[in-house]
Amino acid sequence: MEKEKLLGLYGGTFDPPHAAHRALAEAFIKSFPFARLMVMPCLIPPHKIKAAGGANGEDRLAMAKLAFGDIATVSNYELGKKRTSYTHFTVKHLKRKYPKYKICLIMGQDNLEIIEKWKEYLYLLENCAFAVALRGDEEISPQIDYLRRRYKAEIYLLPMEKQDVSSTEIRKRLKTGEDTEGLLPAAVYEYIKREGLYL
Repeated sequence: MEKEKLLGLYGGTFDPPHAAHRALAEAFIKSFPFARLMVMPCLIPPHKIKAAGGANGEDRLAMAKLAFGDIATVSNYELGKKRTSYTHFTVKHLKRKYPKYKICLIMGQDNLEIIEKWKEYLYLLENCAFAVALRGDEEISPQIDYLRRRYKAEIYLLPMEKQDVSSTEIRKRLKTGEDTEGLLPAAVYEYIKREGLYL
């Protein structure tokens, strides 16, 4: 694969984008310095946003730009859809838009382990590479060898430091006024405080 022809797609809710999200993006860039990186917040139905105490798409997009804008293109493609856009739809869109690039899905091992439950997973395995976060002393999942053997899946490991942080925990801390130092990019924290999010 030509390094300059790789497009990393990093999708997620990013509600809010935190230090571990940023670390994974940086790990991808370190492993593939000539690749393009695209961060894409996904659409969340309004009732689920409310139930989770989360932010709307406009705020999540703004925070993603603050968290990743210096190292990645931040796309509103899925947020612009009226319904949830499954990954295979997004990949097909990107393949049409960037025909010279191979799409590389960036994810954690937990997501890769259930890839066979995704819609059109065969299409993804045949048309995408996968860059998988390997956090700290985390062991390599047997599923990786299985996918490589069965589907000839193109899977790369992204070593990174383990960080015990989640968007759910951060939202909880923000709501209760607990300390979030070091868990959020500074610009994201300032945006959250200014806009009164997660209260």
